[in-house]
Amino acid sequence: MPSYWEILSVGFSLASVWLARKVNIWAYPTGIIGVLIQAILCFWVWGLYADGCINVYFAIMSIWGWILWGYKTKKTAVHHWTVIEKRISVAVMVILSSVFYAVLSRYTNSTVPLADALVSAASVSAMILMAKKAKEQWVWWMAIDIVSVPLYWYKEAPFVAFQFLIFTFLAWDGYKKWKSMGAVTD
Repeated sequence: MPSYWEILSVGFSLASVWLARKVNIWAYPTGIIGVLIQAILCFWVWGLYADGCINVYFAIMSIWGWILWGYKTKKTAVHHWTVIEKRISVAVMVILSSVFYAVLSRYTNSTVPLADALVSAASVSAMILMAKKAKEQWVWWMAIDIVSVPLYWYKEAPFVAFQFLIFTFLAWDGYKKWKSMGAVTD
C-alpha cells in the first residue's frame, strides 16, 4: 500500500518533468520537493541506498540547474550534446555504476545492487545534461525510467513504478519537443 509521502513525491516529480519538457524553470523547485521526499523513502522504507543518494544529488543539482536556467545566454540554450558532454556522460555512467555496485553489494543489505547502481549512475549523467539543456538528456531519462519501473515494482512502491512509466512517455515527448527546437552547438 503506497503511503501519503510516496503519492506526494510522485505528484511533485511528475510536475517537475512536465515543466522540464516545456523548458519551464519551475521544473526545479517542484523537483526539489519531490526528490527530497523520495530520498527519505529510499533510505528508510525501500532500502534503495544508491537511489536515495541520487535523490539528494538531484536536489543539489536542481539548485545548480535552477541557477543556470535563470540565465538567458547561448550557453544555456537547448542544444545537442557536444562530443565532450557525450564522452563525459558515458564515462561517468561506467565508472559510477561500477563503484556504486561494489559499495552496494559489499556494504549494504541491498537486494538489487546492480539495478540500483545502474539507475543511479545514469541519473548522475542525465542530471548534468539536463542542467546544461542538452537534448539527449531525455534519452538517458528514458533508459533510466524503463529500468526503474520493474525496480520500484519489485520494491513494492507501485506509485513510484507508475511514475517512472509516465516519465518514460514524458521523456519521449520532451525529447521530441526539444529536438524540434533550433540545433545550437557549442
